[in-house]
Amino acid sequence: MPRDNTEARFTQSRTSSTLHDHKLSWKNNERSSLLEMVWPRKPYMAIARKIAIRHLPPSAFGDATQISTFSEGAFHRLFLISSPLTGEEFIFRVALPVDPFFKTESEVATMDYVRLNSPVHVPRVIAYSFDASNELGFEWILMEKVNGVQLAKVEESMSVESKICLAQQLANVLRTLWAAHEFDLYGNLYYADIWNQVNHRPTTQPSKSSRALLDSGFVIGRIVNGTFFGGKRLLFPCNRGPFKTTAEFAAAEVEILSHAVHNIGPIPNTDYYCESDEALAKNKTEVLSTLERLSEAIQKIYSSPPANGDDVNVLRHEDMSSRNVLVDPETYDLVSIIDWESVSILPAWLTQDGVPYCLRGIEVE
Repeated sequence: MPRDNTEARFTQSRTSSTLHDHKLSWKNNERSSLLEMVWPRKPYMAIARKIAIRHLPPSAFGDATQISTFSEGAFHRLFLISSPLTGEEFIFRVALPVDPFFKTESEVATMDYVRLNSPVHVPRVIAYSFDASNELGFEWILMEKVNGVQLAKVEESMSVESKICLAQQLANVLRTLWAAHEFDLYGNLYYADIWNQVNHRPTTQPSKSSRALLDSGFVIGRIVNGTFFGGKRLLFPCNRGPFKTTAEFAAAEVEILSHAVHNIGPIPNTDYYCESDEALAKNKTEVLSTLERLSEAIQKIYSSPPANGDDVNVLRHEDMSSRNVLVDPETYDLVSIIDWESVSILPAWLTQDGVPYCLRGIEVE
C-alpha cells in the first residue's frame, strides 16, 4: 500500500508561484562571471522557530525552545532547534526556490526511500512545506538531527584501516540501495499519492519493477537536476521526464541547452544576466550548430538497443562528498549520509563506477 505521508506534508496544495523569487535568486558573480544563487531575503529565525514548535512535542518544545544558525549550503540555510528541557535537537532546513514544489517533494520522498531500503541512517522528516505560501515565505523541511561529524573534519586523523572500513560500509550501503529496485525510468522519486502532479506516466500493464515501487509507496516522476533548473532553464518548455531511455534523457539535455542559448540575455541589469552570456552571445551560431550535431550524434549512438546490463538505472547521490558523510568521531564508523536534494535515477555509467566523491582522492594526470 502507498505510504501515508499526509501528516508530514504540512502544505496540502500548491497555491503560489515562486517564479518571482526564482529570478531574484540568481545573480551574476563578478568573480566567476557566472550565475549563482543568492537569497532574495533572509528567512526570519523567529518565524522558523514558531513553525518548528508547532510540529514538535509540546512537552519538550515550548516557550523555552532555542533556535540558532547551524550551517548554510548552496540552496539552503539550516537552523538548529533545541530543547533546554530534554536536550533534543532538530534541523529546520529552509530552501531557496530552485525548482519550486518538485525539489522539496522529491527530496523528502527520496530520504524516506533510502531509509527504507538501505542500512544507513537517514534523518526522519517531521514536517515539511513544498509551497512558499506560508508565513516564512520559503519551502522548508523539519527533520531529525543526526549525531555524527562530517568526514571532512576527521579524515586526516583516520588510519588506513579506518578508511578501508568506511569504504566497505559505503559500498555496502550503495550495493543494498541499488539492489532494492530495478528502476525502468530515469527521473526522481516522489510519493505515489501525488503521481498526477509529477509527470508520472501510469500504464495499463506496468512492469514488475514499477509495480514493486508503487506498492512500496513511490513513483518515478520528472527530473530535478541542475541541468534542467539552473538560472533561466526552469522557465523553458522541454521534456523533463521521466525518461524511458538514455537517448531520450540525453536528447532532453541537448534540448534545454539549446533553449538556453536561444534565450541568452546579455544585457546588464536584466533578469538572469551574467557576464559569460556576453561571450556566448557572440558565438551563438557556432554553439547552436554544435548542439545540432550533438543531437544527431545521440540518435546514432543510441540507435541500437543497449546490450544486456548497459542501460542500468541507479539512484545517484551526486554530492556524496566528505561534507555529506557523517561518521562516529571516535570509531569513524559510518553514521549517516545527508543532503538528498536533487538525487535522481540516472544511467549507471554516469556514476563513475559508483565510487563516491569522498573516496576518489586527488586526480593525478
